[in-house]
Amino acid sequence: MEQARILDDAAVVFDPLTDAYNDLRAAVRTEANAAQFAAMAEAIEDIEDEMAALIAYTRYQADMKAGRHLAMPREQWQRIRGGESPLRVVREFRGLTQAELAEASGIARPEISAMEGGKRRGTVDTFKALAAALQAPMDVLVG
Repeated sequence: MEQARILDDAAVVFDPLTDAYNDLRAAVRTEANAAQFAAMAEAIEDIEDEMAALIAYTRYQADMKAGRHLAMPREQWQRIRGGESPLRVVREFRGLTQAELAEASGIARPEISAMEGGKRRGTVDTFKALAAALQAPMDVLVG
């Protein structure tokens, strides 16, 4: 839903730029002023590039907020690759205790502890709740 809104907002700005570019291209060609056309075309292409970058960044930020991406320092990813519990690594990265995560997710603290210790696997619903509370993709937490 958020992504559709972002794309709609971007189209409001991006589509008129494309139309303006095409109009300029047609007008300048009829006047045979290649230097003016080239300068204007380059300026419009720069604006289009900046808009595309802004749209991509806005989508990325929305995805981060929705928990579809997780940006952590390399050291955290190395801990996970080294065999440490992804749930523990992400929880600590977010600065939460097990009790705080339990309160935020609705999952009992002993269950979180057992999952972090490798004694319990956790259900899909459990991982969904933890992923939402940690704003992290579920596949990262599952490992």
